[in-house]
Amino acid sequence: MSINQIIDNIIVLEKGYVNNPNDRGGETYDGISRRWHPEWKGWELLDAGKPVPDQMVRDFYNDKYVFQPRFDDVIYVNEEIGEELVEAGVNVGTDRATKWFQRSLNLYTSAGLVLDGVIGRYTIMALRDYLKRRDAEVLLKTMNAFQAIHYITLAENDPKQRTFIYGWMNHRV
Repeated sequence: MSINQIIDNIIVLEKGYVNNPNDRGGETYDGISRRWHPEWKGWELLDAGKPVPDQMVRDFYNDKYVFQPRFDDVIYVNEEIGEELVEAGVNVGTDRATKWFQRSLNLYTSAGLVLDGVIGRYTIMALRDYLKRRDAEVLLKTMNAFQAIHYITLAENDPKQRTFIYGWMNHRV
């Protein structure tokens, strides 16, 4: 799957404008949170009642959730794992998603990665080492387990978040 296809799949899931008072991200457009990304130029267009070009949304996702966190390096090694990182990064932040990835690799390799939330050469080397001997599916399941625990903890600790737990578990994990 190409980077464009990964981004398009995320946009389909996140499509449209939402402003749910219980959502910690607050006001969102195509999954882009005004709270977390107030600098996004699309907000100026929306505030002026103008449409946001699809390419502006794609460019934002590519920049913030593919190239800045270096998830493209992972995509080139394994598309499914890279896609999972992009999707998780959109929903919980790239730092947290990367740490789950690093923790998962540490469980199955002797890499001893520092959980720094940065995709660097040691993380890529650990991924390549893992894939020489093991199936990507198990690594994906482990990463998803960390994500599920995160959502369950959110819902347990904040009753307002329980309204989202079914969707999180059904569409994001």
